[in-house]
Amino acid sequence: MKGVRFIKDLGTIFPKHQRHGLYECPLCGNQFIAITYSVKKGNRKSCGCRANSYKHGETANFKYSRIYRTWAGMKSRIKNPNTTRYENYGGRGLTMYDKWEDFIPFLEWAKKSGYNDNLQIDRIDNNQGYYPENCRWVTAAQNSMNKRRKANYGIYKSRNGNLNVKIRRYGSIHYAGTVTTLKEAIKLRDDLDKKIELVQLVKSKPKIQ
Repeated sequence: MKGVRFIKDLGTIFPKHQRHGLYECPLCGNQFIAITYSVKKGNRKSCGCRANSYKHGETANFKYSRIYRTWAGMKSRIKNPNTTRYENYGGRGLTMYDKWEDFIPFLEWAKKSGYNDNLQIDRIDNNQGYYPENCRWVTAAQNSMNKRRKANYGIYKSRNGNLNVKIRRYGSIHYAGTVTTLKEAIKLRDDLDKKIELVQLVKSKPKIQ
């Protein structure tokens, strides 16, 4: 069997911060992105179709798929201090399953656990990180409800110790303000939550002609 064919260098790509390249799969002919070092060492020999149940080429453009963005976002929240949501994840000590450092093991778990493009990843215990036993796939509505049940939902601790209150819902970020105590933050969050739902209710009512 011929080896992986190099097409072009893509430079350093987040989230691995390693040099990547574009290659052609010797099995199915599809193009795929991989870490240059892994290909040179012989650890990466196909686009992912080799000895796996994926359809040929499924991983060829994985970087642009919804499941890849889910994985990258999850990893960023845990690993990247420069992201806005890090403070509520990696910043408070949450970690992730070591095998999910790579995309393919996460993809395999996602398929076995019922993933589809209409679902979102949810942590069962908000005080635990991203691990197979603590993660599940839920609808957007379920995820929103689950978040509202979590005590610190919408409350983010800033570097100076103050608490910022903001809620992401219906495609927008709703900011309530900054306070110094958790009690104040919870009240501010709950008031904002009610306001958002009230506005949404008004918007959803049919207009009288």
